[in-house]
Amino acid sequence: MEEPVIFKNKNNQELYGIAHIPSENESRKKIGIIFLNPGPGYRTGHNRLYVILARKLSQKGFYCLRFDPAGLGESEGEVEEAMLFDLFTSINQGRFVHDTIEAANFFIEKYELRELILTGLCGGAMTALLAAPHCQKVSSLILMGFPVLFSSLDIGSGTQHAVYARRTLRNCRAWIANFNVISLDSYRGLIRKIKAYGLYELAALLPKALLRTLKKDSHDFHPHFNKLFMDVLESVSRDIKIGFIFGEHDRWRLFFEVEFEQKKMCRKYEKKYSYRKFIIKEADHLLSSQTCQKELLDVIEYIMHSNKLDFQFEGHRSANDFHFGNFPGKRVKLCGIKP
Repeated sequence: MEEPVIFKNKNNQELYGIAHIPSENESRKKIGIIFLNPGPGYRTGHNRLYVILARKLSQKGFYCLRFDPAGLGESEGEVEEAMLFDLFTSINQGRFVHDTIEAANFFIEKYELRELILTGLCGGAMTALLAAPHCQKVSSLILMGFPVLFSSLDIGSGTQHAVYARRTLRNCRAWIANFNVISLDSYRGLIRKIKAYGLYELAALLPKALLRTLKKDSHDFHPHFNKLFMDVLESVSRDIKIGFIFGEHDRWRLFFEVEFEQKKMCRKYEKKYSYRKFIIKEADHLLSSQTCQKELLDVIEYIMHSNKLDFQFEGHRSANDFHFGNFPGKRVKLCGIKP
C-alpha cells in the first residue's frame, strides 16, 4: 500500500512524500528505509529507480519513504542557486540534512519504527551519511554512487589521467578493459578542454599528470575533494553498517578508489573506516537498468541482514583480491572482506 504524506521542516515548510506500507498479510518488520533524492532530482529517482526499489522492499515487509526536500519536487521552498554546480555543491555540504532529520522523526513516530535505514544515490548518498549522526535509530547506510568530489567534470586536474596512467603502467590489458568507464560527459569535458587549451597544450598536460602519479610525495587530495564526509564516516562506521554500492562503469567508483581509498592508504591515516564496497557488474552510475536491479536488491538485503561485526574492518583492499561471484549470477564484486 502507498499513501501520500506531508510533514514540516524546521522552517515550517511543507514537505511532500510517498510512504510504502507493507500489507497486513506480510511480515511487517518495523524497519523503515528512507530514500534520499539523488542530488537535485525528484523523489522517484532516475528512471523511477526509487519507486521500483521501495515497492519491492515493502513487499518484503519494510516500510519505505520517498520525499522531496525543500525546493525540490512538490515540496515548498525555493532553490536560489542559478548554477547546477552550486546546487550540487550545497547538497554535498549538507543542504538537505535538516529535512532528512525531520523526515526520520516523522517516519519513526508515525509508523512506530524500531530501526531506520538511510539510502540514496549520488547526492542522496552524501546526504544520508551527513544526516546519520543526527537521526534516531539508524542501523545501516546504503550509499549508491557516492560522490567524493564536488565536481566530476574537471578533466584538467589530472585525476582521470592519473587513473588510467596507473593502470597503463601496471597492466595494459586492465587499462584497455577499463577505458570503457569514461562516460559521455567525460568525452564532452575532454572536448571542452581541447577547445579551451588546444590539442597540443592538452597533450602536454598528460605527461605531467603521469609524473605526478609516480611521485611518492604526490598524495594530496583533489582540489574538489569533499573532506567533510571523512570525519563523519569514521564516527558513524563505529556503530552503523555502511555499504557503498557502485556500478562497474561508474566513474565515481574510480574517484572513490583513487581520491579516497588509495590516497588515504598512501598518507597512512590513523583514522579507521569500516565499510563494505559492492560493485555491480556492467552497471553505470544510475544503477537503473533492469539487468542490474536484481543484483542491487540482493546487495541491499545483504547489507540489511548482515551482522554489524561483519563490517568491523578496514574497508580498502587491493582490487586484485576480489572477483565477481559473491552473489547469484556472479555479477557482484564484494570488496573489503578479510582474506
